Amino acid sequence: MGDVKAVDGTNDQLRLISDLYLDRALRFMFTAAVEKDPAAAIPTGKITAPDTKTKLTFVITGAQEGDKYVYTVSAEGEAERAEMRIRAAVGGFIKYSNCARVDKDKFSFEDGRKYDNFARLILPLARNVSAVEAQLEQEELAGQMNTQTLGFAQN
Repeated sequence: MGDVKAVDGTNDQLRLISDLYLDRALRFMFTAAVEKDPAAAIPTGKITAPDTKTKLTFVITGAQEGDKYVYTVSAEGEAERAEMRIRAAVGGFIKYSNCARVDKDKFSFEDGRKYDNFARLILPLARNVSAVEAQLEQEELAGQMNTQTLGFAQN
């Protein structure tokens, strides 16, 4: 699902194939792995995700540009302000994967290397940062103890 490799001789350990700090991306990867149907195939091929707010489909392509691998976000379909949705998706990659903005529709990972699997994993989240932030906040609150859950509620 992400750009990780199994540690040889183990069935419960993974190794990240870079030195990047991808805390949020790894969190999303593990959540997706737990929630994924074991019979479902891991996606390959073209990197796409439908936009939740329009009828657009985001498409990511990548190419080596000088000394770094650069990803370009484009959109298929018709929608008002598609350019703004693309910029928002690039912003999501900056927020969730510590990527660098190369242009309004382009980004690269910090070390300039190719990470198609992380790009595929993050794209559905990058397109709607506010909803993902709200979901993360809900998940964190669900696990917190408060006075009511501990039996100290006032009557």
